[in-house]
Amino acid sequence: MRLTGIGTESASTTLYHLLTYMRRQVYSVMQPSCRLLIISQVWKTPPNASDSYPATNAGDSKTVRVPRELEGGLTRAVLEMAEPGIALPMVGFLFAIFIVLTYRTHSPWVYFIPPPLGSLLASLTFILEPFNPYRNLYARLEGRKLEDCQNDPNAQRLLSLLGSQKARNVLVRTGFLLAISLCLLMLLVTLLQPAPFNSTLVPVDLVFNTFGFWIAALSINVHFLLSWAFREWHRAA
Repeated sequence: MRLTGIGTESASTTLYHLLTYMRRQVYSVMQPSCRLLIISQVWKTPPNASDSYPATNAGDSKTVRVPRELEGGLTRAVLEMAEPGIALPMVGFLFAIFIVLTYRTHSPWVYFIPPPLGSLLASLTFILEPFNPYRNLYARLEGRKLEDCQNDPNAQRLLSLLGSQKARNVLVRTGFLLAISLCLLMLLVTLLQPAPFNSTLVPVDLVFNTFGFWIAALSINVHFLLSWAFREWHRAA
């Protein structure tokens, strides 16, 4: 049966709601305790206690607060990527999937090449092409145009932060720390593995797992970039 008469706007709206539903389901399954933490912190925070929206961990001195000047221009998905209680469990879930897939190969090539390579490639991606929170799938599905942020001084200020040398330093530090951490984790997996290694190199496994770790590492980089940028924003205010 062929479907006819379905417009682009209707399809985009359907896809948006589907992605939003999937994101909420992962969040609800992976981190039910975070919702109680967020609710409790919001309950304890007076409405006019600050000029910005608290992401999570309001009692922590390292709390990331989204500047009110940016709330209207950023999509909900981008704002959630700055929240540790939402972003980190989702990214951890992605890493867990690919660690399990890597474990099933029993290949030292797949164990120790894709995790660090994917992490470093993710940082390199944003170094070569600075992260733009106004250019993503959710922004298009919400009907936001990239041209709108060009006349917004707050948006331009955020983009300048994300494209600065300090932001590149954050990316380099995140990439190397993540690569080292994943190598140590895979070494632990190696010690717990009862089966002998398979020394055969399967290019498909190598490429597929590198791509998976690259995607997950991109999300980690986005989280730390946004957290750093929001702290810099408040520091300069």
